[in-house]
Amino acid sequence: MQWLNYELMLYLMLFSTGDPKIGCNNTTEFDCGGDGKMCIPLDRVCNGKNDCGNWADEPKKYCGVNECSAEDAPGGVIGGGCDQQCIDLPIGYKCACKDGYELVGNKTCRGRKLS
Repeated sequence: MQWLNYELMLYLMLFSTGDPKIGCNNTTEFDCGGDGKMCIPLDRVCNGKNDCGNWADEPKKYCGVNECSAEDAPGGVIGGGCDQQCIDLPIGYKCACKDGYELVGNKTCRGRKLS
């Protein structure tokens, strides 16, 4: 995960990678404690409210940062280093591909094989 700086990567590992088997779905929910016991919808992250009760969903250092813009790009890498599309999230970002392509790894898009 080179596209995230180390500190942000550590934060995300601790607070937003809940195990869906336990309870949180990290594509739609934020894991308040990193243990899958308390999940909130992603749209409540960085909304200025203490939805988790421990302020984990309001990290001042990462809220309001658009990693996809030239202004906030980590390490000066515009678009997060994504091949095609950079999608800003409340905390961090993710890469996506245009129709006909698939994401390989975290940033690379490859044309889908026709069957």
